[in-house]
Amino acid sequence: MRLFVDQLKYIGSVAVNVGLGDMTEAKTDAYIVPQFDDCPSEGGVGGAVCRAGAQLGVVDEYEGIIRKAGGRVEFGKAFVTPAHGGKTDKLIHVVSVGSDREREYNVVHESIYNGLVAAKAAGIKTIVAPVLGTGIIGQLTDEQSAKAMLSAVRRFDRGNPDAGMKVTFVAYGNPQNTNHPTFRTLQSVLALGTYEDASPVVGTREFDPERWRAGMERDAGLGSTPREEGGEPPRPSGEQTGAWKGFTRKPTR
Repeated sequence: MRLFVDQLKYIGSVAVNVGLGDMTEAKTDAYIVPQFDDCPSEGGVGGAVCRAGAQLGVVDEYEGIIRKAGGRVEFGKAFVTPAHGGKTDKLIHVVSVGSDREREYNVVHESIYNGLVAAKAAGIKTIVAPVLGTGIIGQLTDEQSAKAMLSAVRRFDRGNPDAGMKVTFVAYGNPQNTNHPTFRTLQSVLALGTYEDASPVVGTREFDPERWRAGMERDAGLGSTPREEGGEPPRPSGEQTGAWKGFTRKPTR
């Protein structure tokens, strides 16, 4: 799968692009990788970045962060590490996966904001990010997610008016289908500026078990990461915070 990118506008000094396709096709200074608060996420975006060659960055580097934090990291935090492979030098780990629906909007907003702050401190100028909070266990609608992310860019720019960064938000999907709903929503929210007066809301996307199963099957078909070769995909265990938090956790052996 390739990547289609449409440059739309600047938010202050930050150039914001909207993309559609596979974000790991982009050569950039850093990818944003959504992570759980207590373990690496090796499915969805995390799995894609692993398969693109950055497994040491996605898994080993983040496991080191968790150990230093005493086993759990606060939602909304962001950490820059080497990627150790793929088309990027750095990863920006954001703790955004598995929060409850009441907090998810704020978690996504804080994750993008803190990710940009961490990127600036590390001298990162170009970033490619997935759409957060709308995945198969996400509880935000496309519009809620777009407003949470883009308002975070606006907040960052207000405190860093000379940052001169470029951020590309990528919706996963066929890059030839420019009517893709998540892609079109991102375009619309950015073009119309409706993120400017956005306020926190409760996520309204319901957890869909069939969507979860389809996502698991898709990831399995794309191939497991090397350390998980031969492992069984995780199953719902009853542990839920509005959606099943264990979606991409490592299988128990």
